[in-house]
Amino acid sequence: MGINTLVMKYEYGQGKSLRSDFLVADSMHTKADILTSLSVIVALIGIKLGFGIIDPITTLVISIFIAHAGLEIIKDASKVLCDTVAILDTAKISGIVMTVKGVKECHKIRTRGRPDDICIDLHVQVDPGMHMDHAHKICYAVEEAIKSKIPEVTDVLVHIEPRSDQRK
Repeated sequence: MGINTLVMKYEYGQGKSLRSDFLVADSMHTKADILTSLSVIVALIGIKLGFGIIDPITTLVISIFIAHAGLEIIKDASKVLCDTVAILDTAKISGIVMTVKGVKECHKIRTRGRPDDICIDLHVQVDPGMHMDHAHKICYAVEEAIKSKIPEVTDVLVHIEPRSDQRK
């Protein structure tokens, strides 16, 4: 139990610092194992001392903890499964994109994923007379610029659109 406690604390700390929901969830699982082992020891001691009621009470407390941990894991996982917004500050992304030469405008920015595995979709407007090869180079430059400034981003999908400088 002592070793598991150290592993659980280390894993939880690393999960938080790396923003890894997998490590945090596994640390919660290890914590449930520790509490289950502790409840067995407490129940055995309680029964040996003549307190038979301690066993079902301990079991109930551990069951509540495991249910709570499960609900937290489900809540966090459902955010990823439902494509909850991963980065709220789209102005930061737009600012990065606008530094790429050839980009005239950036809009329709959408983010999703886990905090350590973010996917971004966005629309970039370029000169309508631009050759397709040059437009693709801009796509790659946008992707690299975003990934270099926001390391948690693992995928960027850039939609190229023509933009006339003459607005109606």
